Amino acid sequence: MYFQATVIAEMQQEGRGMLTAEGIAAEDHRLTYALDLRYVGQYHEVRVDGISETALVGPDFDAIKEMFHRAHDRLYGYALQEGDTMVELVNVRLCVIGLTEKPAIATEPASPDDPIAALKGERPIYLQERQEFAEVPVYDGDLLRHGNRLDGPAIVESAVTTILVPEDFGLLMDEHGTAVLTDQSAEAAR
Repeated sequence: MYFQATVIAEMQQEGRGMLTAEGIAAEDHRLTYALDLRYVGQYHEVRVDGISETALVGPDFDAIKEMFHRAHDRLYGYALQEGDTMVELVNVRLCVIGLTEKPAIATEPASPDDPIAALKGERPIYLQERQEFAEVPVYDGDLLRHGNRLDGPAIVESAVTTILVPEDFGLLMDEHGTAVLTDQSAEAAR
């Protein structure tokens, strides 16, 4: 295994530069290292995570090889640390992570529970419970607001998903814009 510390330094500089350009302070940069290693002559390599910068830049080949032997044994059921089997370096990986403040989750004020403003029309769908087609209301999910309630069967369409509200289910929009489905038959049985 041979690599130059200057290559590691260049990788660090590039990664840190990207985070700095994003406005992330140096003290909030986290760097993790991994190596892809294999026994000389093997076709597949093993990714070894958790390599310390000290072992990498030192370099501490004995510690790195021991981590590789353990990873190889865990994956393939054997390791060749006995004897003179050489270990070959295939890739050096650096992951640079920038810690940021968690964004505040926006909440929406409650609206009337009637979702009529979001009603788009009706559409026939097959209802498994009834074993037949039926016309069901179709709502624009992007227009539903906190507090809006509707009963199934219904369809809610939005830019990112379509929700089928089954018969005996209700849908309530929560303060975060999440559609919460509840089984009304189960609640009625309580």
